[in-house]
Amino acid sequence: MTSFLRARNLPADRTAVIVDMDPSVQWVVILAARSLGLNTVVVRSLEHIGALDIKDCACVVTPEHYQFSPQDILNIFPGIEPIVIADRFCFRQPQNLLPLHERSHQFGGHIVYTSGTTGAYKKVLYEGVHEVQRNIQRAKLQHFTQETVLQALNFGLWTGYGFRNPSAVWSAGGCVVLDRRVNWPKHFHSHEVNVAYLTPQTLKELLVFNNNLAYPNSKLTLYVGGGPLSLDLAERATRKLTTDLRIHYATTEIQGPILRSTYKSVSDLFWLESVLEKRVQVVNEKGDECACGQEGELRIELSEIDPKFYMDDEMTSAKFFRNGYFYPGDMATKREDGCIKILGRTADVINIQGNKTAVAPIELWIQSLLGADEVCVFSRLNDNGSEVLIIAVESQKELSKSDLEIVGNNFKQFAKVLVVTLKQFPRTQAGLNKVNRRALRHHIFGEMDKRDI
Repeated sequence: MTSFLRARNLPADRTAVIVDMDPSVQWVVILAARSLGLNTVVVRSLEHIGALDIKDCACVVTPEHYQFSPQDILNIFPGIEPIVIADRFCFRQPQNLLPLHERSHQFGGHIVYTSGTTGAYKKVLYEGVHEVQRNIQRAKLQHFTQETVLQALNFGLWTGYGFRNPSAVWSAGGCVVLDRRVNWPKHFHSHEVNVAYLTPQTLKELLVFNNNLAYPNSKLTLYVGGGPLSLDLAERATRKLTTDLRIHYATTEIQGPILRSTYKSVSDLFWLESVLEKRVQVVNEKGDECACGQEGELRIELSEIDPKFYMDDEMTSAKFFRNGYFYPGDMATKREDGCIKILGRTADVINIQGNKTAVAPIELWIQSLLGADEVCVFSRLNDNGSEVLIIAVESQKELSKSDLEIVGNNFKQFAKVLVVTLKQFPRTQAGLNKVNRRALRHHIFGEMDKRDI
């Protein structure tokens, strides 16, 4: 593959755009392009190519089965014709290839991106010069060894999970399972995986196929992150899947894991230990560390191998990367033993009689009470100037009247409480497929305005 790309005389220090394809082929293409000094980025569609606004494209690599013409590419990148890779590409064993640590100075980087919950893409570059150090550190923090068998699941290489974990496992001599079948949960245990990273949503999918297991797998370490994990889901997971369930908090922008706990009791779902020790802080508006029990904003001190800005976005970079720290936009509080509890997004708050309150704990309580898939809480003023609480519920089942009354009785300080039920919330198109709160809010408020609520 390296010779195949080298023959194209591609300019180094520019970006190879790779359309999503079979993950085994995709990884080889990425490593080959990066070995030639190119940065790489993976996209899922032509729409992603345009939205990411890649300004220095050297080439576009596509699988032969992808349905668009060379002219489609030329319309986005004038002068760039696609490089088509066969679905079954034959790879030869490279000869005289230098070890990575001897050529990392010329090794290209990889771009990961996220739309978060706002829909706007944010890109960060993991530079090739830090590749070896980054993999060694991550393997150490995540306890990856030659015995590790990681289930990579459906985390694309545009996500931090999809890119960083396989790289670190391979650097430690371990094995990575690249299974993208729609029915992956059915085959999960057949690969003898002993490490996997799931979101609460994919955990639910896995439990559907493994609900009849006689006993949990004591050799499987299961990390769950990307959103709050309910008590009911945690208990089902430890009964049916594994005795080693860990709660995991990380971000695309920071190379290593940030917070985690091993689930033993309900408090472990919320109170997480700092993996990075003194680098993780809870601070007030002045930037001073908060006292224990005081709510503040989470920040993480940047290391030399972490990205320091978002690509092509100085304004957003200045907001989240400040004075040697990254601010992920989460409210948090710290306990005397150093454990930290994430309270929710700094932007996701409701005003209750003049007091700003994070919505995440409220949403999790309502979700548990109703047995719903997801819950999002919003507030707004009606035409009379009174505050209305809107509870959006993602659920396939009918909600009981008694449960709705219990929910409403807990928010009597609002002039009105409305519960809106949807079969499916809108979700982001990148990263961890989180709920797109901005789109959901727009949809719900639009419907309310039609009815003059």
